[in-house]
Amino acid sequence: MTGRSWLEADVTKSGPVLYLAAEGSETLVERMKAWKIHHDTTVPAIGFQVVRNPPDLSDEEGIDTLCEALKCRPYSLVVIDTFGKSLGWADENNNSDINRALLRVAKIKELGIAVVLIHHTGHSGDRLRGASAMYGAVDTIIKADVVGELLVKLSCERQRRSRQFEPIYAQLGELEIGTDERGRPETSLAVVGRASKTNGLVAEYLARREAILEYLGNCPEHQAKQADIVDKLDLRMNGSTRRVLFEGLVDDGLIEKVASAGKALVWRLVD
Repeated sequence: MTGRSWLEADVTKSGPVLYLAAEGSETLVERMKAWKIHHDTTVPAIGFQVVRNPPDLSDEEGIDTLCEALKCRPYSLVVIDTFGKSLGWADENNNSDINRALLRVAKIKELGIAVVLIHHTGHSGDRLRGASAMYGAVDTIIKADVVGELLVKLSCERQRRSRQFEPIYAQLGELEIGTDERGRPETSLAVVGRASKTNGLVAEYLARREAILEYLGNCPEHQAKQADIVDKLDLRMNGSTRRVLFEGLVDDGLIEKVASAGKALVWRLVD
């Protein structure tokens, strides 16, 4: 909306933004306050508009009406938050329903407007929730993971027309945005800059260590197969990096290797 660079990336097209808030509209005000404080500027109402009860993607007539309204202003971006909440009667696990919904998203895109779909992962956190049709229909998928305190990793899961970019680490800041009715401070988060790759990797490494320890702590007898740990915690990395991760916990006296189940490695939390 402002044309400012973001995380050291230039914005090639700027203009008004329409935010279709199917959920969480009340938190948008808080996020915008934090953004305003960090950048010491205001968000002009004419440039950033929020629709609290937008038409859902199963309503073809409603989407057509929305598209006609979009033609009246030079919008550069439409955000749909969230895709799952915007499906209406459509089943997010049904490929046919998802394809029909994405055809309606394409109507907005055909107006020369970029569309961002905010969508959740499943319980495992390793893939988009719902039908697989999402992967083939969208141009770009960017996954956001919290990998450390106030640190988010943005990784490119798909890029239709160019190479996938290397992971980017975004540093968040907790900003005081006011007080509640009892005078207690209220805060919200804003992206305050790009974290270095080194800091990001260190934070990610430490977060993975903590996740492994927490997982083992919740397992019977505080032990589990390495394959199960990798699967449940989505520890996608090459073998040598994974070995360094587990061996570092061993060196620090936090876990130990127990009798292998066949060829499988089994790890136990050290009391």
